[in-house]
Amino acid sequence: MVGRPTKYNEEMLTLANAYIDQHLEYGSTVPNAAGMALALNVSKKTLYNWGEDHPEFLHTLDRLNEKQEDLLISKGITSEFNSTITKLMLANHGYHDKQDLKHEGGVSMTVSNEDADML
Repeated sequence: MVGRPTKYNEEMLTLANAYIDQHLEYGSTVPNAAGMALALNVSKKTLYNWGEDHPEFLHTLDRLNEKQEDLLISKGITSEFNSTITKLMLANHGYHDKQDLKHEGGVSMTVSNEDADML
């Protein structure tokens, strides 16, 4: 089965990289796949398909994620971004708010002489 021809070409790669570098001009506070898809007039699924078929576009998608991660960290630390949203978005980059709880020690019981008489 033959699908319709791809829209992918050098111009799309150039536009995708321009979106990353100029995301604010496209109305995106942080660069993201949905914003890139809108800028290129394609679906997010198409972006990921291009990444599978074209190594240079996969590199662009990696750069998109790295730019997003960097902005979230930088602007999150300075409180320019909402901390809750930043935390949620950084989870997509492998960051987690996890507490390591360990229970150490045992349980001991002491029975006094008075209590022993009641048993």
